[in-house]
Amino acid sequence: MTTPPPVPDADLDTRGLLVRFTVGVLLLLGAFAVLGAVLREPVEQAARLWVDATGLVGMFGAIAVLDSVPTPIPPDLFTGFAYLGGLEFWSISLAASLASVTGGTAAWAVARRFSTTEWFQRFIHGRGARPYALVKRYGTVALVLGAVSPLPFSLTCYAAGTLKMPYPRFFAVAMLRAPRILFYLALIRLGWVGVA
Repeated sequence: MTTPPPVPDADLDTRGLLVRFTVGVLLLLGAFAVLGAVLREPVEQAARLWVDATGLVGMFGAIAVLDSVPTPIPPDLFTGFAYLGGLEFWSISLAASLASVTGGTAAWAVARRFSTTEWFQRFIHGRGARPYALVKRYGTVALVLGAVSPLPFSLTCYAAGTLKMPYPRFFAVAMLRAPRILFYLALIRLGWVGVA
């Protein structure tokens, strides 16, 4: 195995995270308000078709996959669609939270198992370098931010697994996905219902 490049030093940019969080909240709220005002009927119809075809199981699977692999697609796209398709708010919140923790756990487990392989080292020192550096330097604090902020959750989970964070600590932090999912689903409901 070749020696991986050194891990860059990383500082937490709390101001940048706060700005990204605020912009994300406003965009999410605005997007669902605009969709509700302009395209309410076709969006609800598409959401109902998706819910009828997949239900909570489909939403669970989509979110588990999204939170186990690096992707720019947020789980809120699926929780929002599930809500617009007629699924119950609290059922969505519970299933999505469990799915997110499941996906994060899968990422953590893959990293624990394959962290010394050459292909994984290329990944963690390439696309995963910044989250890895943050978790290496700040530990649990960086993982908390990955669970609740715009930091990519799956990449912080990979970093935690690579750095051999004990699963009980990882799991306790991953559970913070539940209030994050609940918060964003409430924003989606507010944006959608607010223009009804």
